[in-house]
Amino acid sequence: MDSVLLRRLAAHRGVAVPDQERLPEFADNLGWRLADMLAIAGLPIPADLMPADPTAKRQVQHVLQGTCRLTAKEIGPIRQYARALPPSPNPRQQAAPPATVTFGAVLERLMLVRNLDDTSVCHVIGWAEALLRRLILGYFPPKPVWLLYLGDVLDLRPDDLAALSAVPTPSGNEPTPDYRSHIGGLVWDLTPLSADAIEEVASFVVHMRHDATGDW
Repeated sequence: MDSVLLRRLAAHRGVAVPDQERLPEFADNLGWRLADMLAIAGLPIPADLMPADPTAKRQVQHVLQGTCRLTAKEIGPIRQYARALPPSPNPRQQAAPPATVTFGAVLERLMLVRNLDDTSVCHVIGWAEALLRRLILGYFPPKPVWLLYLGDVLDLRPDDLAALSAVPTPSGNEPTPDYRSHIGGLVWDLTPLSADAIEEVASFVVHMRHDATGDW
């Protein structure tokens, strides 16, 4: 295993690059999910770490359309509802093959393990899809402030993303982005669910917002 991005992350966190068999422990110590660590290492991602229904991206979009501007407090009940649903009884997970490790390729893999496509991500962060696609294809490096947006959607630390992409960490003096979101954890909560169950979460969001009085 020789991933330049993994080496960048380890250097940023001040730890040694692990052997492949110690990658789960490494991920846990850094607060990363194993699927994400395999993604940045360019290694195969087993099916059991992938979304239960890879065809459910449209249903994921429906959930994000109703939640991407909500506060963390408002999203809390939605996350509880999603986590209370049973996992898909007939999972159709598909393993991800090994991949060349560039920041753009890894970004796409990080989206894949979350059942996100370009449309979903860009809806949340307010980008044109062409911008995200060109970033994935490596036409240009990300601007540091962009990593705040991507960190929101992926539920990853912007400074870690900065290390992976070899750009400066967002300084804290950056202007507050117009599109900040607390959606990243909810995105993960949807990954064990079937398309029908994810659509049920979307309906729950609609009913919650319709029934809300002065809180939303």
